[in-house]
Amino acid sequence: MENGDVWSFGDDTGSPGVLGQGASPTSDRTPRKLNVSNITKITYGGDLILALDSSNNIWLWGRNQVGSGGTDGWGPYNVPTNIMSTGTNSLTSLLATDSETVVDIESSYYSMFVLTDKGTVYCTGTNPSGELGQGDTTTKTSSDGWVKIEYFTSNAITVNKLYVGGGENAHIFAD
Repeated sequence: MENGDVWSFGDDTGSPGVLGQGASPTSDRTPRKLNVSNITKITYGGDLILALDSSNNIWLWGRNQVGSGGTDGWGPYNVPTNIMSTGTNSLTSLLATDSETVVDIESSYYSMFVLTDKGTVYCTGTNPSGELGQGDTTTKTSSDGWVKIEYFTSNAITVNKLYVGGGENAHIFAD
C-alpha cells in the first residue's frame, strides 16, 4: 500500500506461514493487514517472503526453506519477523562495521540477498550451486547469519542492482 502497510490473502495450507497471518494454516479469501508497517519493498521466492521497511530493517515470513533445505534454516516465521540481528554474523553487526545501510533486497526460493548504500552485497541461505558467491557450496543458516560477497569488495566493484532468479538453484546477476 502507499502507506507501507502489507495485506495478504489466498491459501497457505500447503505453505504454512506464507500469508504472514499466524501459526494456523488458512485459506483466507479476505485480505488481512499484517503486523508490519512502512514497507518499501517486498520480494518473494516460492514460500519465502522478504520485506524492507523505511528504517532499512528486513522482515521475513513464510516456510522454513532458507538454509539447509528446510531442516535447520531460517524460521519458520508465520508472521513478519525482523531478522536484522539473527545469527552469529548478524546483518546489524556486519552493516555497522562499514557504516552501511540496506537499500535493496532480493530473494530466491532458498537464499536472501541484501544490497547496501555502498554497493556491498550480503547474502544467506542454501548454496548448492555457489549462489552465495563464496567460492564454495556451504549453506548459511540462521545460526550462521549473513556473509559478504567479498569478490566485489576486494576488486573495488560497486554493485548497483541485483537480479535473482527463483528456483532451488538461483541465478544471480549483479549490475
